[in-house]
Amino acid sequence: SKRDVTPEATKEVIEREIPGISEYIRMESSKIVKRAILSRGISGIRNNTVIINLPGSPKGAIESIEFVIDGIEILKGEAVECANDRPV
Repeated sequence: SKRDVTPEATKEVIEREIPGISEYIRMESSKIVKRAILSRGISGIRNNTVIINLPGSPKGAIESIEFVIDGIEILKGEAVECANDRPV
């Protein structure tokens, strides 16, 4: 909505953007809700924290996290590479 300044506030605090997370959330969400393509959500890293703008509805927020949880585990260093089972 016009009054939502969350993406701008997120850009102010993140050190590095991770556009793929937000792009993927939009892509997958648009299969459920066509207006999802209008999302302006931003994702990024500050220090050791992953910051992701999620939809305002609880259902949308849960769906969005489920779309990207594997990628978050890789960023946190909790996942391993499939080829050689060592931490990423």
